[in-house]
Amino acid sequence: MAKIRLVCEQCGGNIILDSSHEIGTCENCLSQFVIKQDQIVQQITQNITKHVYGYEGKDVAELLKDGYILNDLRDYRQANAKFYQAIKIEPNCWSAWLGYAST
Repeated sequence: MAKIRLVCEQCGGNIILDSSHEIGTCENCLSQFVIKQDQIVQQITQNITKHVYGYEGKDVAELLKDGYILNDLRDYRQANAKFYQAIKIEPNCWSAWLGYAST
């Protein structure tokens, strides 16, 4: 059986599922998440896309857009996570660093 890596939206850490596979807890920040079937399907789709096309999902522009929208909504933790993801993809992106620093 293939493993699916679920990533914490708060800090980027690994999410460990409980025995029911419905509740996940981040290894790093201990945030808890309710895991929905559609999240797992989305992760599987991203894994397939990554391996077939070499593309992991949202690109930097999409992550920045999401980050700024979340920032405008005052959801700073989620915005910070989006900017951090953009930085991981493109470390020299000044917009990502600016957004990350402002959240």
